[in-house]
Formats: sequence, structure tokens, C-alpha cells
Amino acid sequence: FFRPDPKAYAMVINAYAKADLGRTGAILAEELVERYEKYHPESSANAYLTRGVVKAWIRAHDLDKAETWLNRIEAQYKESSQPEDAPNSSIYTMFLEALTSRRCKYSGSAEESALEVLQKMRHSYQVEGNLQAM
Repeated sequence: FFRPDPKAYAMVINAYAKADLGRTGAILAEELVERYEKYHPESSANAYLTRGVVKAWIRAHDLDKAETWLNRIEAQYKESSQPEDAPNSSIYTMFLEALTSRRCKYSGSAEESALEVLQKMRHSYQVEGNLQAM
């Protein structure tokens, strides 16, 4: 039985993010991550897969959900220390841009969250050695 590899899943997840399907696209992207984890129990979805879900929620204008997935990426990287699990500067930048645009629904303080994300980026780069964070 042939199972698609992470790159195939990531292509479809990113297609949902780019298709401007709003919440529907973001939900479909989340479901693909769940499907990947169901059929690949030996490995959890890495940042390569889950960054697309963050993008989909940003494009759906729901930063609370995007932040949940960004936090998941960060937690997984802390646990594994694997480069493929690392949040990168592009996902942080996309989240920061969405925070400052004020077009998205967000329950927190955009200013405080932006400073927190910048501090996370700096810490990840300087302390954890995540060269992709900056």
C-alpha cells in the first residue's frame, strides 16, 4: 500500500492555504495533518507540514488558530531539536505581518504578541541555534 510522503501532504496543505478558501481551507489543511499523523504513526507532522496550516489560518483571518499552530511548531522543536521541526523566519514574519495588519481576528494584544514573537525569534536563533529563525 502506497502512502504519500510528507512533501505530497505539504503541497496539498499549501495549496489549501493559497486557494483563499477561508476557514474551509484552513480546516481542510488541519485535517490533512491529522490524516498524515494517523497513517504515519511513527512520526508526527513536522514544521514543513504544519507551517502550511499556520498560513491557511492567517489567510482565513484567524490569528488565534494560527498562533495555536505556531505554538505547536515551537513546542515540537523544543522537544525534538530537529531542524525539520524548527519554525523559520518566513512563518514568523507572516504571523507578524498579520498581527500588524489588523485585518485578522485576534483575541490578544497585537503589540504585545508581536514583541513576544520577536523575542522568541531572537531566543531561538541565539540560544537554541535555530539558524532558520532569523
